Amino acid sequence: MVNITIADVAAKAGVSLATVSRVLNSRDGSIKISEKTKQKVLQSAQELGYQINPFAAALRSKRSGVIGAIIRDIHDPFLSLLVREVQKAAHDKGMEMLMGHADYDAHTAERQLHFMINHWFDGLVLIGNLSTHSLLERSKQSGPPIVSITGDSSLPIPQVRTDDAKGVHLALDHLIELGHHSIGFLGNLEHGGVRTRLRAFKDYLQHRGFEPDESHILDARDRFTAFERSKALFECRKAPSALFCASDQYALSAIRAAWYLNKRIPDDLSIIGFDDIEEAADSFPPLTTVKQPARELAITAIDLLAGFIDGTLDTIAQSESVVEPQLIIRQTTATRV
Repeated sequence: MVNITIADVAAKAGVSLATVSRVLNSRDGSIKISEKTKQKVLQSAQELGYQINPFAAALRSKRSGVIGAIIRDIHDPFLSLLVREVQKAAHDKGMEMLMGHADYDAHTAERQLHFMINHWFDGLVLIGNLSTHSLLERSKQSGPPIVSITGDSSLPIPQVRTDDAKGVHLALDHLIELGHHSIGFLGNLEHGGVRTRLRAFKDYLQHRGFEPDESHILDARDRFTAFERSKALFECRKAPSALFCASDQYALSAIRAAWYLNKRIPDDLSIIGFDDIEEAADSFPPLTTVKQPARELAITAIDLLAGFIDGTLDTIAQSESVVEPQLIIRQTTATRV
């Protein structure tokens, strides 16, 4: 295969090497290049099949046009939705995105992060809780800018997250207004965001004059465990009349558990989720939930990252951007009879 160089393009177009370089790399100079000459260079390059070497271009500009993303769990419906929105937002900024899947493994996350910090990525996005504190501390001085979305708030990097406490308040206000005073909680307490929601859940119930029942607070490691824990709770003599779930995925498991016991949703039991994943509107009945605005989270994070990359924002300052959740009322909540 013949290696076409800019010298070949210059010879075909009848211009200097410097002119070809300026045209192909979109660089201005003290002497303006006419539109006719630009088109001649571009046509010559196309006819010869010349391709710009991205590594050489990155060396010259110190930019690759590529960002990295590391996601905690690609199988998590909300995080999967979120990473797709991050890619769209990156494309809107003219950037490409390459993704690594940590799959809940801290060593995998560290390895992927180490690779991305050292291999021509302009910036990085961490999606979900990732245990990467030590490497992030070392990378702050010399690595690319990094932004976390819905991650661990203790990470030493800029954060973008949903206002979890407000989301919990919206859910509880809705249930209490429907007459529910006994409300259970279901979530995976290994996740920092779920623990935050549980704290908000307990505090807000007390604020509204209700004492949380610890026996109604369920910790489930996955959706299968969520099904079993929900079923056991619903079979209790003093089962709650409503259940707040820290994720839609767990809410859907709770709905299945209720149907398994021949309980009618929402007549016998109200269930509310958190996230508004794509399956929420398609469940039977359609799930009432607190919407995390994935598109807004993604755009906010990419806008921050782009500002850090082009130098218009200061990456040293610790920052937190909070987006507002929204209550989506569907058909799994109803007035307590």
